[in-house]
Amino acid sequence: MVVVLYNIATYLVAISILVAAHEFGHFWVARRVGIKVLRFSIGFGRVLWKRDLQDGTEFAISAIPIGGYVSMLGERDDSVPAHEAHRTFKSQPPGKRIAVMAAGPTANFLFAIFIYWLLFMTNSPGLKPVVGDVAPQSIAAKAGLRSGDIILSIDGRDIDTREAVELAALRDALGERAVTLRVTGRNDSPRKVRLETSRKSREATEQGSSLPALGFDFWYPSPPARLGTVESGSPADRGGLHVADEIVTFDGEPVNDFDGLRKLIETRAGRDVVVQLRRDGQPVERRLQIGTKIENGRTLGRIGIGQTRGSIAMPADMIVPRESVFGALGRAATKTIDMTAFVFQSVGYLIVGKVSLHSVSGPVGIAQVAGEAARIGLVPFVSILALLSISIGALNLLPIPVLDGGQIVFQVAELLKGGPVSERTQALAQQVGITVLVLLTVLALFNDIVRLS
Repeated sequence: MVVVLYNIATYLVAISILVAAHEFGHFWVARRVGIKVLRFSIGFGRVLWKRDLQDGTEFAISAIPIGGYVSMLGERDDSVPAHEAHRTFKSQPPGKRIAVMAAGPTANFLFAIFIYWLLFMTNSPGLKPVVGDVAPQSIAAKAGLRSGDIILSIDGRDIDTREAVELAALRDALGERAVTLRVTGRNDSPRKVRLETSRKSREATEQGSSLPALGFDFWYPSPPARLGTVESGSPADRGGLHVADEIVTFDGEPVNDFDGLRKLIETRAGRDVVVQLRRDGQPVERRLQIGTKIENGRTLGRIGIGQTRGSIAMPADMIVPRESVFGALGRAATKTIDMTAFVFQSVGYLIVGKVSLHSVSGPVGIAQVAGEAARIGLVPFVSILALLSISIGALNLLPIPVLDGGQIVFQVAELLKGGPVSERTQALAQQVGITVLVLLTVLALFNDIVRLS
């Protein structure tokens, strides 16, 4: 319950910040083009607190903290005093109305750039893309990708972080295009490998990453073979293994890390083995019988142990250096543009069925992600804020009548035809738009419930 409440609180904080940025964009541009703003509210419903700003604008905090709005003169009431008729939204030429509607999404994009700019100046932009395990007979293995390869570019575009590799590979998977990587091993010259991603788009989006679908992951330092937990009554417990024991050899095989130990255990189901370990600096030998477990139809060995908790320091040469002030700004703008294009691409592929419907998340899924990021630290949380801000900005530009993008379409149509779109056409379009949003909301909530069950 504590985790749920924390996730809800984190979600409300995130949404309030992002809505404030979005609505401030509408508010700021509306006032600059001469439109009178009656109220700038964070949240909906009953006003909890308000303050009068310049020019008669009321700033308010309302009871329902999911969303917000900017109320402009003449928007809901046609009875406008004659001396202020020129300050209504409807009285403005289409160009100014377009500027006002586009200002909300633009504010979201600028907010994301600002967050990324700060992050790239104060933190490393990411980890270098070094290939870890490559699954046998996978797409990556057949293409010749090897463990330890460093990815230098994708489709001719230089790459220096793992996040950039994942985004580029996922984009190509969605487009069902082959991914051409330029890689280099630790001791050989650069070479090209071609990964065939066709028919992997749905699998990639269901897993949230294209890398498992392609058959490889990134290298991370392995934890030492030191026991963090020993289950009561397990083979390890019966064999005399203790928490903090460091395994040196297992069944005569040297053990370098916990991952290697796990693989040795899994391949020796039901066998009696001798374990050499180090306890309080002293060598100790123990004998135990390995238990079994069934996983994906296979019988694997298990002894009931867990690794030591805590993060493992990444080697300094695997960390991308921090950027300068101007370098960080350029990287921030590029990342925001790339992520915005990816959101639009994903929506398009969702419509044509190349993206799995299971990838659509609603408030519950977003709250879980935001809450988990906040528990890890400030940097992951603000990174999620930037990503959500981009998503809100991009989705609001979709040509759905109840969104900013739909309103922009109406203004462009008026500009082209020389007169406003008929009220009947607008009403019909809004009904269609509301239906689409309701269906997407139901789908998102359904996916949230399935993930929780």
